[in-house]
Amino acid sequence: MTSSASFGFRREWSSLPVMVMAAIALVGATPSAAIERVKLPEGAASLAHVSAYVQAAGDVNGDGIPDLVAGDFGARNWAGSSYVIFGPIEEGEKIDPQALGDRGFRIDGAEPEEGSYSGDRAGFAFAAGDVNGDGLEDVAIGSPNKGQHPERSSSGSVYVVFGKSSADPVSLAMFDVNAQGPTGFRIDGPTWRARIGEDVAAAGDIDGDGLDDLIVGSPFRGASYVVFGKQTPEPVDLLTFDLDAQGPLGFRIETGTVSRNDLYEVAGGGDINGDGVSDLVIGVIRNTYGRGAAYVIFGKGGSDPVDVKQLGDKGFWIKGKRRGAHTGYSIDIAGDVNGDGLADVIVGAPASYVSRRGHAFVVFGKRDSRTVRLRGLGSGGFKLEGGTTHPIGQDCTACSVAGGGDVNGDGRADLVVGARYASYRGKRASGAVYVIFGKKSALKVDLFDLGDRGFKIIGPYMDAYVGYRVGKPSDVGGDSRADILTGSLEGGYIVITGARQRGAPIFPSRLRHASKVSEPLRLVNDLDLAPIVP
Repeated sequence: MTSSASFGFRREWSSLPVMVMAAIALVGATPSAAIERVKLPEGAASLAHVSAYVQAAGDVNGDGIPDLVAGDFGARNWAGSSYVIFGPIEEGEKIDPQALGDRGFRIDGAEPEEGSYSGDRAGFAFAAGDVNGDGLEDVAIGSPNKGQHPERSSSGSVYVVFGKSSADPVSLAMFDVNAQGPTGFRIDGPTWRARIGEDVAAAGDIDGDGLDDLIVGSPFRGASYVVFGKQTPEPVDLLTFDLDAQGPLGFRIETGTVSRNDLYEVAGGGDINGDGVSDLVIGVIRNTYGRGAAYVIFGKGGSDPVDVKQLGDKGFWIKGKRRGAHTGYSIDIAGDVNGDGLADVIVGAPASYVSRRGHAFVVFGKRDSRTVRLRGLGSGGFKLEGGTTHPIGQDCTACSVAGGGDVNGDGRADLVVGARYASYRGKRASGAVYVIFGKKSALKVDLFDLGDRGFKIIGPYMDAYVGYRVGKPSDVGGDSRADILTGSLEGGYIVITGARQRGAPIFPSRLRHASKVSEPLRLVNDLDLAPIVP
């Protein structure tokens, strides 16, 4: 993919250049910084797209420290592989995901048939929560090309791999023949080309049974599916959900639109209305002439389907501000940003046919079901206003958003906004990530002038695309401070320690560029990766 004025807002992975990808973690709020690169083999086509899916996975191995999960859906002839990397991520440590040893384990998709160059792409990696209730966090691996049933090609599958302390690799081929035993279970897509697995989210405990649940999006089907947590290995067939024959396994959420371009986004894991049950958010970008929308669905038990066109008291609608804004392109439940005890929602609106300025909106949690109109948000939240730095196109500000961790230690959840095509300091499409500290007021925030309200991370060189995807801030460093994860389109994995405290500049240790010695960075609002990335 190259930056241009017509870059589009579709997740067409096949159009991306084949290259090794990177993830960057800004670890903790400390006054010093160091670099860590998690190495990957050079030049292999199988390493395309690896860090578009890198997340903090929670404590997978039970040592009390959050771990990482990273997906590479192009690995092994597009069969796909994912890597669970046990925390803590130590300053200066070198980790090779291809040779993890006791630092984690690999999850491999089934090998493609001989002569085939189109595998299952089982490398869309997501945190899943504790689905089976054993006290360990689990991971979900999406495989959108999978067709478990002959009449349902590309229906997709999601593999739930239960947490474990051992470093033994996991083969998803065993799940395909129901021979995986107690290591997890499989979820199969409902129809031909449903392509489930491109977006999956940990939903928290929606039905109140003590097990964490999952929400699975299906853009071609025009629906999302909530699969309740379970401990048994039997597969879950989402066709039974469409037939209302799934019994106690979960429920279906109908959105009514069916298009690959609609780009479903799903999120969960926070209590937005304060009833003690986790809630859900679904984003659909082409609702009402491209205004886009996000739907908040309150958590519930039972198997009755939910229709977002008739939510009633089951949730509320967040309506986009203007045509073509693509509201809902990115979404997340952001934690308690304003400190009122309710989880808040961050919604990205990266496109605008008028100003070319992408924005994000924070919608504060609330107990009623009234529609939220972003055009008149008022005291119900605030706007994160982007701009344009790219010389001929848009920055794609808010093409990725996340929230939930407390980066600066003030007790409020903070926010992360990616701008993959941002072009600061003469570096076209180097990308940027904006970190915004949580706040109580509804005053808008200008991402170009954060002051003491946050900081930005600037990509190291042209076409680095830092901010391609951002993850929830989480303590992967094991120091009780939330860390920042973001993907780019070049390199291996990069971990940088030393996020900025409120009002305190970043003072990284002396780090060297590949070709010259750099002076120590002394930046109040910006962290430029150029002097850091070798």
